[in-house]
Amino acid sequence: MNAGLNTDDIRESVARELDIPLESIGVDDDLISLGLDSIRMMKIAGGWRKQGYTINFAQLAADPNVGSWFDLLRATAPQEHQPSEQPTPTSDDE
Repeated sequence: MNAGLNTDDIRESVARELDIPLESIGVDDDLISLGLDSIRMMKIAGGWRKQGYTINFAQLAADPNVGSWFDLLRATAPQEHQPSEQPTPTSDDE
């Protein structure tokens, strides 16, 4: 099972768009202050939607930092990225 995106994946997406080293992006940094504009933010959101996340530009723009985006992505992850519940054993399983 794919565990979904983590904070380094998010930082990598932003670093690629800004053409800056991943290490220069902190989890709590304001990404707009680092140079991330609305067009690039929409591009990032679109890439994540293609992966099955139900995320949009407005959600990202509301709190533009890696930590907040991680929380949003975790909450909107596609089913394959969500932890599944363990099935309850039946008498046939014993």
